[in-house]
Amino acid sequence: MLMMFILGMAALAYIVKSMNAASMRTEQDVKTMVALGEAKGALIAWSVAHKNWPGIMPFPDRLETTSPNYDGKSDCVTNGLNNSHLIGKLPLFGDAPCVSPQDGLGVKAVDSSGERFWYAVSKNLIRTSGSDSTPIINPSIIDTKPWLRVFDANGNLISNRVAVVIIAPGQPLAGQNRSGATPPVGAFLDEIVIGGATYSNRDYDQDNEDFIMGGTTNPTFNDRLVYITIDELTYALEKRASQEAGQKLRDYYLASNVDPANRSYPYAADVNNACVENANFGFLPIQPSMATCTSAQACTLSFPMTQVKFTLDMAENYDAKSGACTYAGNACTCWGVGSCTASSITFSCTVGGSCTSTSSGHFTFTYTSKLSSNTDANGSCLGGNGTVTCTGAGTFVSPVTNCTSTKKWIENLPLWFLANRWQDYIYYTRSPTSSLESGGRTGVSALLVSAGAPIVDAPFSFKGSPQSRPSNNIADYLDSAENTDGDSVFDATNKQKTHIYNDQVFIVAP
Repeated sequence: MLMMFILGMAALAYIVKSMNAASMRTEQDVKTMVALGEAKGALIAWSVAHKNWPGIMPFPDRLETTSPNYDGKSDCVTNGLNNSHLIGKLPLFGDAPCVSPQDGLGVKAVDSSGERFWYAVSKNLIRTSGSDSTPIINPSIIDTKPWLRVFDANGNLISNRVAVVIIAPGQPLAGQNRSGATPPVGAFLDEIVIGGATYSNRDYDQDNEDFIMGGTTNPTFNDRLVYITIDELTYALEKRASQEAGQKLRDYYLASNVDPANRSYPYAADVNNACVENANFGFLPIQPSMATCTSAQACTLSFPMTQVKFTLDMAENYDAKSGACTYAGNACTCWGVGSCTASSITFSCTVGGSCTSTSSGHFTFTYTSKLSSNTDANGSCLGGNGTVTCTGAGTFVSPVTNCTSTKKWIENLPLWFLANRWQDYIYYTRSPTSSLESGGRTGVSALLVSAGAPIVDAPFSFKGSPQSRPSNNIADYLDSAENTDGDSVFDATNKQKTHIYNDQVFIVAP
């Protein structure tokens, strides 16, 4: 009996100890996941609030051979970029030249064991050199590279549209030596075999690199991670863009008349963002495209840039591109910030609207939906009806002729707003009698609806078929019966996003 009692007490002690250990692991996991969530929120906020280029992401803090290692700063790569440069520790401090100006992240970003978080980012969201390599970031972002992929602990794909992963490495496992000045990625991050397939958080050697969430009890794997999809990021960016547009509308209102009783919001615009007389519902009215050329190789444009083409006057073709540019033979066409190269020749357009070439040649401005057929060209810029060719110094502008307002557009929108074409994603409505409603809130004078990316997969939005843009059909932009019926009532500002609804309503005034 005594022996049975002793064995029972020993078994009880073992069970209690195991329970305590399991409880401690659970508590540590909770602390780690909370900290990961805070880091994720901080990184989204950092990106959305960036002064010059909302949506951009920093390079990781990497192991380097010529500078301090894991110093908390983002380590830029301007030449010879490869995927291994896109994984490292989460950068905590500012002063990164690739994304200048850069503030710190503002969080401690460590797991329950005190280890700093790791971070991997998609090529689609980084700047590899100057402003000519800044990606165009909006709800229809051109994903020049596949996005990252995240799997669960059973090897099931969770998302293949991952922009960023943040990884908590946990305590070192057997074989992981983190001492010394230059511990490799494998000293922190793990890999695991599931169903015969190996999943690794240690490497990043392809554009659609795989990462695994963790949560497994496998003793050889203790990574935990959170991730940010490109859809999460652009949904947050829509708020920033709509706030900017709302502020410019309020500025217009305050400047529209000295007498407060006679102040008004601007008329709405057509799909080309050109003011329409007496229109209360449509797009944002913005300044039309125009350009000033000082030579055949240097022009400064106002955004929105529709298309600008530079053709080489020689028997040579372009062979590389970046940003919002493409090429075919000896012609490079850009619709925003980007560049094309052919041997030592480069044609590029910067965020400031300056387009230049290192070669002789000429500019051909080819407009699509953002310019009316009335084009005034002067000097060495010739043409009209949507196409202008500049062979030297000259100017051109597309005047707004369908609106008699003294002020036909809102002004001073940030360059990042126009360069990223946010005006294509924001619907605007006004009411001189303050009769608009949003989710039961009445007395609204002006509001905006951010349309998000077009919904093209079944079961589709309220429209019942794929949304196609540009379009004069409101159902190609907005997603509910309430927002598309043409009356003064709109959805609430806090209506939840779903797979068939991505509208966001913002009240401008009051």
